[in-house]
Amino acid sequence: MKTKEIALSSLFAALMCVLSPFSIPMTVPISLSVLAVFITALCQRPKAALVSTLVYIALGSVGVPVFSGFNGGIQVLAGPTGGFIMAYPIMAFIISYSVNRFTRHRAVAKICSMIVALIVCYALGTFFFCVSTKQGVAYAISACVAPFVLIDLAKIAAAYIISLFFDKTNLSKLMSD
Repeated sequence: MKTKEIALSSLFAALMCVLSPFSIPMTVPISLSVLAVFITALCQRPKAALVSTLVYIALGSVGVPVFSGFNGGIQVLAGPTGGFIMAYPIMAFIISYSVNRFTRHRAVAKICSMIVALIVCYALGTFFFCVSTKQGVAYAISACVAPFVLIDLAKIAAAYIISLFFDKTNLSKLMSD
């Protein structure tokens, strides 16, 4: 990675660390972490987006309170919401790769890749929730997916709008060199 990419990865990891802790407590808390992952992935190349999310997870896993509800530590990753957090690097890669691969249909790639990434997050998170709580799939979907679909679709819309601003500024040129 070039120095600029490392700096941008650090910047986006910091963005995730700032946005993610704020949450509304529920079975699976409503937080801004998925929005931060979307923005991170839309604004970087695949490798840099992947690194940003891995740095965020590494910081949280060693105890820095960057996860939802200002929590940190490996116990969060091993808990019921750990699967959602562990999906972030996969999400970031899917989105960034798609957006950078399908440049001709960039708007469609952005929206479709965020939807696919969200489905991956729901699948991995729900699976991990079932395993860690010993609950059934139906309960897990009703607790971990259904209440969040509309909120997460709004996050997709917000991330898309933010990415348009990013595309129209000189920040996007900073990455392309």
